[in-house]
Amino acid sequence: MTWSDGQLLALSQLREIVGASKGDFSIVAINAPPDENTRAKIEVSISTRHLERVEQGLPLRPRERLILQIPQGFPLDYPGVDAAHKRFADSAHVQWGSHLCIYRAPDIEWVPSDGMYGFIERLNDWLKAGALNQLDPDGEPLHPPVAYPTSQVRIISRANAPVIEAGSAHWVGAAHLIRHHDKRFDLTGWSQLSDPFPDLGERNICAAAVLLNTPMPMEYPDTVFKLVMSLHERGMPISILLKLLRLYTIRLAEGEALYMVLGAPQRRRDVGGALKQHLTVWRIEPDAAQHLRASLAETEEGEVAERAFIKWAASAYTEWCRVHEDREEVTIRRDTGASAEWLRGKRLLLLGCGALGSFIGEYLVRAGAATLDLVDKDVVTPGILVRQLHNDDYIAYSKSHSLKKRLESIKFPTVIRPHTNNLRYGVFKHFDPDAFDLMIDATASPTVACILEEELKTLDQAPPIASAS
Repeated sequence: MTWSDGQLLALSQLREIVGASKGDFSIVAINAPPDENTRAKIEVSISTRHLERVEQGLPLRPRERLILQIPQGFPLDYPGVDAAHKRFADSAHVQWGSHLCIYRAPDIEWVPSDGMYGFIERLNDWLKAGALNQLDPDGEPLHPPVAYPTSQVRIISRANAPVIEAGSAHWVGAAHLIRHHDKRFDLTGWSQLSDPFPDLGERNICAAAVLLNTPMPMEYPDTVFKLVMSLHERGMPISILLKLLRLYTIRLAEGEALYMVLGAPQRRRDVGGALKQHLTVWRIEPDAAQHLRASLAETEEGEVAERAFIKWAASAYTEWCRVHEDREEVTIRRDTGASAEWLRGKRLLLLGCGALGSFIGEYLVRAGAATLDLVDKDVVTPGILVRQLHNDDYIAYSKSHSLKKRLESIKFPTVIRPHTNNLRYGVFKHFDPDAFDLMIDATASPTVACILEEELKTLDQAPPIASAS
């Protein structure tokens, strides 16, 4: 037994809570950490009689027995908590059937100085919300199901999912996976089985796709057999799944993994909005995919093929890829509501692409500008690289063309136009003032500022002008 100072502190704080709780909170058992770098487990009993309940809420008993997991690094490391039963399984923010996710963003929400006092208060709030069926309140995204990723491959989901016809149990087709490198694909489109098989180009993949009209469990299965049965229970016949896998394994290149995209209506973006597809990606590594391909090729369709498939599925584990959402239908930009949101969709003119302008230009593109005209007559030289956003590869390029290259690598849709005009001869004689919503002078040049002042005297109307120095 090796108690750390932090674990002993947690135990001391829990005993103080017991003393002040008047019987509503008690310690049932203390299990010391078996060795270093392991957690102490403290079993507690907490009264829930004071909590208001609704029929759809967590099935709470008058007292709940919970297991607190205290890490060696407490209070810098936050504790965990598990129910001593499986009654909360399939509820939102419950993993592995019993683990309660009382912190959604621990790095932000856990306050070390609050210690176990703050933790127990947070636990009580979680139970209170669960009793009222408010673990997924309006105004926040739904807690999606969990498919524990074991693959190094990541999928960036960019294309909105197809809409399933009313009355249909599922949508079956293909997801278009565009390869960026061996550990990243972008999901850029979909096609139905009735569509011609898409030609996505070399090394890109046409993945099998099944989208359901009913939710999946809160935790995705860890074996292929359990996954197949979950799909079958939700209206996806094994025979159709088998035909789908046969179709895509036949087209699989030698040494290539097989991918299947699975979706279920378990996401939302807007309060009260319709449920959208939560996407997961199942990967079958190359050797297993070739084995499956050979097995399916050797058997005829029907019961024999199904038996062969189920035999393979019984001993095969699911390998889930990590999916990063970038679909408009389920994500909200992180700068929504910020002052930078004003720049979205605007037409911008940036004068100067150096120590100020090169950084400002990147902010403008990331903010979602519709168009960005870059103006700078100078070229990139070695000395400026220490304080300007240019690369060694673009030495001898004009700064405006160099910055255009950099900004286009961000892969945002802003249209970027470089110019090499000498601003000493004027600005608005080259650029129509009505063509821009904002102009930014990042030249830090008193001469350019004077020229602008003189030009503005002759104009009936000009865009707003911001100067940086």
